[in-house]
Amino acid sequence: MARTKDPAVRSLLITRAAHMLRVREPITLRSLVEGTGVSTMAVYTYFGSMDGLWRAVRQEGFRRLATRLDTVGKTRDPVRDLAALGACYISHALTEPDLYRVMFDDGFELEDPEQADRALHHLVETVQRADPPNGFALTSTR
Repeated sequence: MARTKDPAVRSLLITRAAHMLRVREPITLRSLVEGTGVSTMAVYTYFGSMDGLWRAVRQEGFRRLATRLDTVGKTRDPVRDLAALGACYISHALTEPDLYRVMFDDGFELEDPEQADRALHHLVETVQRADPPNGFALTSTR
């Protein structure tokens, strides 16, 4: 009978790899799993290869950002919504600095580019809602 994969192990390896990248630790299979309680084989079990791990690390940042942005409600005031999305985006960057840094490193492919785009579509759609049909009218308050 095949063993089921534990999502916690996958998450642990992604989190550890992202942290090691951010602090510029040399990453090998052994250094990645050191102190985690899992074997080097876990990388192959969960990601297929080290390249698969790097794709998953980058994807995870976008997945978590999209999940956060999904919690921001849509109101009738797109400018207020944009501010709320911006605050949520900044919160993600501050609470997930390791994953945030890797999200924009195009040296790694994404597992699912369309899913990653979903996070940015929240922002684009709200900016479009905030832009009146004739563009923004800039007026002086002086």
